[in-house]
Amino acid sequence: MPVGVGIHCQGKIVFLNRAAAAIMGAGNAEEIMGKPLIDLVALENRELSMQRIVQMLKDWMPAPVDQIRFVQVDGTLKDAEVHATPISHNGEPAVLVAALDISDRKRAEEQIRASLKEK
Repeated sequence: MPVGVGIHCQGKIVFLNRAAAAIMGAGNAEEIMGKPLIDLVALENRELSMQRIVQMLKDWMPAPVDQIRFVQVDGTLKDAEVHATPISHNGEPAVLVAALDISDRKRAEEQIRASLKEK
């Protein structure tokens, strides 16, 4: 599946597919399993991400689609479009996340904006 899929429960990553590991710049999911979710979110997105998670679990409703930046294993940032919904994982409230790497799209948009400013 080309879309990154992950589950976080009680603030920790408990599942990642290969595409999610690739978005995070990891060679495999085990490099990230068990890490705190918040450590994988760019600083500028952390507060909003935590608010979204709290609200989603409180209301037990999916969060609106959002664009956030993840911190890859090497510390570089990766733009992603994120879809998230609450689920139960081993009897505990958790969040299922589907993430699509949009870094190339964001770079293309920036290049278009820059070329339009030059004219």
